[in-house]
Amino acid sequence: MTHDPTRLAPLSGQPPRRLVMLLHGYGSSGVEMMPLAAEWQAVLPDAAFHAPNAPEVAEGEAGLCWAPRRSARDGRLAGEIAAAGLGVEDLCAAELARLGLPASALALVGFSQGAVLALRVGLLRATAPAAVLAYGGGLVGRARLAEEIRSRPPVLLVNGEGDELAPVSGLGPALEALRALDVMAEGVALPGLGHEIDGRAIALGGRFLASAFAYADRLAAS
Repeated sequence: MTHDPTRLAPLSGQPPRRLVMLLHGYGSSGVEMMPLAAEWQAVLPDAAFHAPNAPEVAEGEAGLCWAPRRSARDGRLAGEIAAAGLGVEDLCAAELARLGLPASALALVGFSQGAVLALRVGLLRATAPAAVLAYGGGLVGRARLAEEIRSRPPVLLVNGEGDELAPVSGLGPALEALRALDVMAEGVALPGLGHEIDGRAIALGGRFLASAFAYADRLAAS
């Protein structure tokens, strides 16, 4: 069987019970998110991981992107992220079907532009994912979110205090917007961290995902 570097099977050796989709940032690729999967296997031994490649070549970069890079004030941004979100939703549905898993078995994790899409897709899915974990990226299309929201999964936003691309000043307003819509959202600002994911962020994310999946299991059993 050909090895797929964008996928990792459960550490348990059993058929997966969960799927964690890892969405990379602008100018990157799926394989660059896979170290997260290796780190989280121990706390999510029954999870499969998949880090798909975005469909477009990133302008001025060697890697890929889900949508063009725009400033937060660019009027085209919300529409382009919405369109990209449809493609990500299709990728999630296809991977769930491939693994024979229900829609509720999904967790979405993203970094940078991937974080923006993880939030977008997670909040608009007909069936709520078990969790949404967003590193260094926030809400886009906030003005229409109250009309569009369909799901309220647990959300964790992780931001570096030294992040110049996704300033930590956006963390509070994003949390306020989510909580105003009854989303269980928490945020962590990490001192000394720029636009990156370090060991502290990985550990936070692993604990959050394990807790969110355990919570989903309790709800399903009640």
